[in-house]
Amino acid sequence: MTFPLGVDIISKDDLHKYNELLNDPEVIADPNQLQQLLQNLLMKMTSGMDVSQVFISVIKVCGSSNMVIKKLAYLYLSHYAEEKSDLALLVVNTLLRDCKHPNPMIRGLALRTFSSISVVEFLEYSMQPCLDGLTDKSAYVRRVAVNTCVKLHRQHPQFTQDNGIVDTLYAMIRDKDSIVVINCLMGLEEILRMEGGIVINKKIAYFLLNRLKEFSEWGQSLLFNLLLKYKVENEDEIIDILNLSDSYLKHPNSAVSLAAVNLMLQMTSDLHLREDVYKRVRGPLLNVLTNGSSHELVFAALCHIQWILTFSPKLFTKHYKKFYCRYQEPEYIKTKKLDLLRSLVTPDNLQDIVDEISVYCNDMSTTFATCAVQTIGKIAKEKPLFTNLCITCLLSMLKLQLGHVVSEVLTAFQDLLSYKANGKYVDTVMEHLPDCASSVSDDKGKTALLWLVGHYGQKLPDAPYLLEDYIDDYEQERSAEVKIALLTSTTKLFFFRPAECQSMLGKLLDSAIATENDIEVKEKAVMYYMLLQADVHKAKQVICASMQPIPENSHLSTNQSQPKGKFNTLSLLLGKDSFKTTSKTKKFSTEIGEKDSREDVVGETLVDNTSIDKDELDSPGEAVEGTLVDLDIFSDPQNAGAVVNTETVISKYIKDVAMTPNEFEEKWNQWDTRVDVEMPLLECPSTSSILEALSANFIKTLATSDEDTKPWKAFCFAQESSGCVYLVELHYHQDNEMIAYKIKCQEKHNTEIETLVTILKTCFT
Repeated sequence: MTFPLGVDIISKDDLHKYNELLNDPEVIADPNQLQQLLQNLLMKMTSGMDVSQVFISVIKVCGSSNMVIKKLAYLYLSHYAEEKSDLALLVVNTLLRDCKHPNPMIRGLALRTFSSISVVEFLEYSMQPCLDGLTDKSAYVRRVAVNTCVKLHRQHPQFTQDNGIVDTLYAMIRDKDSIVVINCLMGLEEILRMEGGIVINKKIAYFLLNRLKEFSEWGQSLLFNLLLKYKVENEDEIIDILNLSDSYLKHPNSAVSLAAVNLMLQMTSDLHLREDVYKRVRGPLLNVLTNGSSHELVFAALCHIQWILTFSPKLFTKHYKKFYCRYQEPEYIKTKKLDLLRSLVTPDNLQDIVDEISVYCNDMSTTFATCAVQTIGKIAKEKPLFTNLCITCLLSMLKLQLGHVVSEVLTAFQDLLSYKANGKYVDTVMEHLPDCASSVSDDKGKTALLWLVGHYGQKLPDAPYLLEDYIDDYEQERSAEVKIALLTSTTKLFFFRPAECQSMLGKLLDSAIATENDIEVKEKAVMYYMLLQADVHKAKQVICASMQPIPENSHLSTNQSQPKGKFNTLSLLLGKDSFKTTSKTKKFSTEIGEKDSREDVVGETLVDNTSIDKDELDSPGEAVEGTLVDLDIFSDPQNAGAVVNTETVISKYIKDVAMTPNEFEEKWNQWDTRVDVEMPLLECPSTSSILEALSANFIKTLATSDEDTKPWKAFCFAQESSGCVYLVELHYHQDNEMIAYKIKCQEKHNTEIETLVTILKTCFT
């Protein structure tokens, strides 16, 4: 049997051929031919071709008793059902019949197909099969039924309330099948997301911990993450949980082991046991570095080790050799290992680590080689006791006569000799400077060399001659940074050795003033010329003021900056700054007559000084009054660079407007939801800053929940000058860095509601 061929498009003749074959009794009677035909049809569908014209023919095949054919037909049906919603209703009876089929695989397949069809008319037909599936004898059907509940909740939230789905799923956590349990947990987490997700009490926590071995690796990692929600009662309970989780620290799956580590660290955050947990974690993390794991996994382990070192600096000190770089490792791993080696340096291992890092300076990768030089320079800078050995090592690298290495060494010397404590090394460093001039070719190295000559050239006999070569090549130099460094160095050296530098300085200033095109270089030359012309002695005081070395007590701290991010999350690998964006939003200011009460401005407490009880979150309190200063501009995070003038926006909202809780509740129950949004946050603002931002935009806060309530809730309203009123309900999930809000208004087609959405997004950033 031959099928129509097509690459990018499919012709009407091809579709006609498909229809003929699907209606051919011989093809239908032959399962192999029919299966091959449907597979070919799905292949074209998944490649982007429109094969919806054979929809009615495929529906006829759905009643086949062959499991494979039925599955292929249902896949096609799920894809085109929304587009062909009227015709899709023809298959409802077939699906309902299959939901009661003796074969559990067919029952599950039909139920999954029901939930995959996003057609409103299908909702009423899929509800009862879903409820029946929750009590089915087959574990496979129960798994599908739980997932179907979540999909139905997204399309029709009232279904969950009317049928007590939440209570049912909580009861099904004790199901014998581990996958059903996992599906129930994740389903509850999804359905209850607006309320902070599933609640893990003591019974559930211990039940899950005792059944951990029954779950798959994926399920175990999810369970450990969910158990983070459980609040332990005492230290004995913590020890019990640690004992149950201990065996998973050495689990071969990294997701499971890291999730177990994260749970143990969270449980012991305020206890003396935390250091013991770090020791237990050390072995599994080091094994990842040495057992031939993938490069990605090794990098993740290194990031987590760096995070742990901020809390337990000496944990990996004896194992520093585990962090030596391997030849076949990619550059990003080698660079991360260098950062860790810098953190692990002690008087006992200093010589070994510096010798090892100095070998990396010969690496074929210039980027990694310069990074190795920088690491030695940072060790010398951050840990003064090790400076002598590090400088000796850096000086030995100059003998390599590699341009990129010499350049980085000079840059390290520039940084080190800025400190008064390192002044004893000036003579040693300056002796090697003449030999470096011929090896340096990049702008960074030239700038460092000129800085050293300008600051300490009086101790170097050949200093004027080094500068003379650069002055002769001034017109060929393209870097403004190098030219400025040359101007400064020559001028400073002139004050100490005027006879040798006078003609050189005159030639340099003449070239910089007369022929220079870079305005910064030219202005620097003019300034130096005018200072020298006015008073040489005062010019020396001004220009040489920056030559004073930094005092010893200003030496950088030896503490490393803490890595940003949370344990066992992607933010730890990328750093929290990776998710931040630049915002042009101005800070909100308040002005409340003679009284500046932040508490009254942001609405953290109500007018009658009564806060909302956790069980009374649906009862808004009193309105907050206040006079606030307008904003000038704010930027919409959804349109980078687009600036909106808030004078035109805020002027639409009435400043002095009030509403009682009863009025709010009455309108909230009567009006329809126009906007229902859930969005992640780049940063977690405080609740007070959110309320302050709302007030500054004339969005009145009627009531809030307690600050410790999870999720934190707020009920707000705003009224336009045209009379249109907006009601807003906020749910702030600080743990998940999510915020959700609903907006209700009476007008069905209100285009101005987008302005309110823009303002709300700005208040959350």
